[in-house]
Amino acid sequence: MPESVIAKIETFIVSQTESGEFVSLPRDAPYHVIAAMVKPTKLLYTTKMSAFRGKLLPALPLDCSLVSRYGLPASHDVSMLGRLSASLPISFLGDLDPVDLLNFAWLRAKFPAGKVHLSGIRDRLLQELTPAEKTQCLIDFDPSEVDAIPLLYEVLPDLADLIGPESYELIKSHRKIELEGLINLHEWQPDYFYRILFG
Repeated sequence: MPESVIAKIETFIVSQTESGEFVSLPRDAPYHVIAAMVKPTKLLYTTKMSAFRGKLLPALPLDCSLVSRYGLPASHDVSMLGRLSASLPISFLGDLDPVDLLNFAWLRAKFPAGKVHLSGIRDRLLQELTPAEKTQCLIDFDPSEVDAIPLLYEVLPDLADLIGPESYELIKSHRKIELEGLINLHEWQPDYFYRILFG
């Protein structure tokens, strides 16, 4: 199953690269890496480093390393990610949309079971937003994201459990929430945000 998941996701993304939403980057596209300042206990993988700058990055837990790059990781980068995470769990944080959920599914399939966890966006984070903030965050799917829905359900049969009922209803209604909106439209206390993220 993991190899089938990987192949299906890669094939779909290659077929959609002109959409602007699905991206397959060249080998020389850089990663952002921030090392833990003490013995690491976790690694946070995010597709949107830009969403963290200013508000949340200064409060990154000292025992957390962070790796970020937009788009689907390259297969030859998996060994590097494995070395960076060693025996640590990998927490994936991306947009609540088919693009990043497929990125998560791909990464989860590349590692042993239980290694990669979905930290967000999911219900536990959305529950902190006011109704007005949620409304402001909502964006309609791009046509290519609508096309990705059957594949998303196929490769993430546990999607509803992973993201929760509210987030699942958003996906079913072809609406998404991106990290920039989630982070910038709410007055997060950084320490509290990370407690929820890793809790």
